[in-house]
Amino acid sequence: MIAVLHRALAPRIRCATRAVAVGVAIVAVAPTAHATGTQYWSLRSAADFAQAELKGVAVGPDGQSSPGPRVATTALPPETVVWGMLAEGDATILATTPGGRILTVRGNDVRGDSTGDGAALCIARGPDGALYAGTGPNGRVVRLDRGGRKTWFETGQKYVWSLAWAGRTLYAATGPLGRVYAIDGEGKGRVVFDARVAQLTALIADGKGGVFVGASGRGMVYHVDGGGRTRALFEAAEKEIRALSWDGRALYVAALSATPVTFGANDTPEPGDGAGQRAVVYRVVPDSSSSVHWVAPQGLVFALAQDGDALWAATGSRAALYRIDARGRGTTLWNEPGGQATALARAGSAYRVATSSPPRLLTVTPGDGGGTIASPIHDAKKIARWGRLWFDGAGSPRLRTRSGNTAEPDTTWSAWQGLGGDGAVASPAARYLQWESALDGADRMRTVTVAWGEENQRPRIEDFVVFPVPGKFYEGELNLRRDPVTQELPDGRKVQFNADVPRRSASESLPPWAQGLRPMSWKATDPNGDTITYRLAARERGTTAWTPIAVGLSNSLYTWDTTGFPDGTYEVRLTASDTDENASGRGLDDELVASSVELDRTPPEVVAAEARVVGDVITVTGRARDARGFITRADAALDDGGWFVAAPDDGLWDGPEEAFTLRLEGVSPGEHLVRVRFVDGLGNPVLVTRAARVGR
Repeated sequence: MIAVLHRALAPRIRCATRAVAVGVAIVAVAPTAHATGTQYWSLRSAADFAQAELKGVAVGPDGQSSPGPRVATTALPPETVVWGMLAEGDATILATTPGGRILTVRGNDVRGDSTGDGAALCIARGPDGALYAGTGPNGRVVRLDRGGRKTWFETGQKYVWSLAWAGRTLYAATGPLGRVYAIDGEGKGRVVFDARVAQLTALIADGKGGVFVGASGRGMVYHVDGGGRTRALFEAAEKEIRALSWDGRALYVAALSATPVTFGANDTPEPGDGAGQRAVVYRVVPDSSSSVHWVAPQGLVFALAQDGDALWAATGSRAALYRIDARGRGTTLWNEPGGQATALARAGSAYRVATSSPPRLLTVTPGDGGGTIASPIHDAKKIARWGRLWFDGAGSPRLRTRSGNTAEPDTTWSAWQGLGGDGAVASPAARYLQWESALDGADRMRTVTVAWGEENQRPRIEDFVVFPVPGKFYEGELNLRRDPVTQELPDGRKVQFNADVPRRSASESLPPWAQGLRPMSWKATDPNGDTITYRLAARERGTTAWTPIAVGLSNSLYTWDTTGFPDGTYEVRLTASDTDENASGRGLDDELVASSVELDRTPPEVVAAEARVVGDVITVTGRARDARGFITRADAALDDGGWFVAAPDDGLWDGPEEAFTLRLEGVSPGEHLVRVRFVDGLGNPVLVTRAARVGR
């Protein structure tokens, strides 16, 4: 940084101003946002409401909120994860982990049976009335009826991920070798398709004796017909096919960019996270076309179910249930802040959804029963004050808000408070805000907006340095630029002079005009991101009045030309202000004072200087004192030769008065001029000369 300051000193020769700016090479880029002005938090689209929490409220594809379905909840045993589901009248049958149990739920009554394996992954009702379950990690198909359980077929694989009946043939999709088995009514099976991929994860009957098959690893969908002939039907951009749905005309394919399954202890499958991943439902018309039908707001789609021309989807990474119309527009029917909705089945006009974390069975009955919608939590990044809340819609939704300073609401948050008569938010200033609305009857909400503004916080000066520090002028080496000088003689001739100055010169060689310059640098930040402007002022120690040096600065570098200020010890005050970014009277300042800034343009006083000759040796001695600081250097030169650096007599250059002795040996006979120079701590030089004659 200091080298940049050195280069910026040259303009002082050409422009004799009181202040020399040095922010030429280093420019502080100010933020463009006006952070402390009025800002607006608006929720408009369905995507904006993807992180909202719905209880009896639905959010349509256009972002409109309205009274939604009724949701009834039944708790499942702790740690239960449901992988497969059948809805049969008032009973729901679930294939679960851990323990490979088959649970039958009626109302709040939950009864269990075991498959004898670690995980029950899928379930299907056979034409014989028995239940058939696919298991892991021993890859069995287990038959359960009133007579008990029986291993119906051993696949030789680790996992049976999906089962589908086509007529009297049971198809099983397996992994990790990726094979489809066709199992007859006697429990005898054969491989009808070897995909040579890690897992085959989804099956659905085609209504003609065959099945559609979904695979992980390559995102492939295959068709196996009733005769065992197989063909590739579709390849998704995503790598995982999790669920399939067939309406007799088109196949709907849930494709995921990340696997929805991880494996825990004893190779037991567990739901994956899916955060930040992509989930897409494709519409595939065999032998015709394929297209993106719906992009899920969540990272996982675990299950699909058909409802006439509509499609239902259960998602994970944030448990939710969506109804997707024939045009691929999704309505959010229910969701929660977290968890996974891992299984889905239609039960008459209702749908049943199984969730994990916590494990529950939900019955979702379409209608307009009404309930509440809680917004995502708004993060203002800084402490904010809240203005009005308003919405577009109909009816009289009942709105209230709460605020706090933790990312997740806890006991430190304010209580829920209703809006003022003009829609004013009553919640106290805080970093986070959430609103909740109760809707019923004809209530509708579309765009919801909250006005807010950051509480202005004062800038903070983190560092302020005025150079030089005592005892050292500039850090680093000085690079001086010397332009040629042209003189016109009386007879009209012109002579040009060029000073031969080393490229890198000692700091004590600073020219006299530069000795009054005091470079400054500082660092400041604004918590609101406001643009900061700076002011500088100085005063001599012991006085009270501040003399302005500069105002309206935007850079963090400046050089003060002290010419005209008397020698003395000064204080320099830096003021950082965000006033330009805030309404009148609301700007804030921060100040920092640099003390003990020495202004000294008076060179040392030479007390004594002598050149004694003995033979061909000239012994140069000298003594000088400095009124304000101390002597830092002394040297001597013979005639027009180079300078010889002297050492102090007492070993250190550290006092206001110093002496030196320097021997110049082997001097040629004749008259000589000895130059003696002293330099003080602020770079002020004094030069004297002495004559010396060396004789034979």
